[in-house]
Amino acid sequence: MTPIYHQLIASQKKIDLPVCILNIGGISNVTLINKPINSFEIFSKDIGPGNCLIDNWVRKNSKDKFDYDGLLAKSGKKNEIIFEQAQELYMNRDVKKNSFDFNDFDISFIRGLN
Repeated sequence: MTPIYHQLIASQKKIDLPVCILNIGGISNVTLINKPINSFEIFSKDIGPGNCLIDNWVRKNSKDKFDYDGLLAKSGKKNEIIFEQAQELYMNRDVKKNSFDFNDFDISFIRGLN
């Protein structure tokens, strides 16, 4: 559904094509919309976790369900070791998969962070 919504936005806003739209929700995905020949050519793919990792952490470590207004993300500092572990998990994912689910991303590598 997201690629159709992106195409609608591009049409309504009269955005010059080609255009690439990055959507960062629970799962991040990208939509590429090329200039139409007979109809719009649209390519879309999930590219990895968006906010699902921090939202999962928030649910496990507080009474909240998500990082409201990104306050936790804004206040945090990058941990190089955790970042490298996250990149390693991402690089070892199933690259043939076009669609991801929250359950495709494990947050066990961030145990102990506050």
